[in-house]
Amino acid sequence: GLTLEELLAGLREQRKRYIQKRYGNADLKPHAGLAHPEDLPILVAALREGCRWLVTFNLRHYRPGHPDLTVLRPGEFVLRVRDLLTYLGAEEEE
Repeated sequence: GLTLEELLAGLREQRKRYIQKRYGNADLKPHAGLAHPEDLPILVAALREGCRWLVTFNLRHYRPGHPDLTVLRPGEFVLRVRDLLTYLGAEEEE
């Protein structure tokens, strides 16, 4: 049987292949240099879907430079969501 780590690695690879199939070189080329080549399809998918944040532990494979997307670690994402919820809760009390 597969270990959990092997299963997760297989799922990640399958996801990457799916995204690479869906987004061809014409989609990827304008964004070349903003991410490691293997991770570029993930970045392009996030941009095309209108994501404001890309959450990953692998920050070193993404470079700053796209004004519509912020790449951050899961902990940073949780803090931003918490701050946003606090702000919305305070606004609701007013």
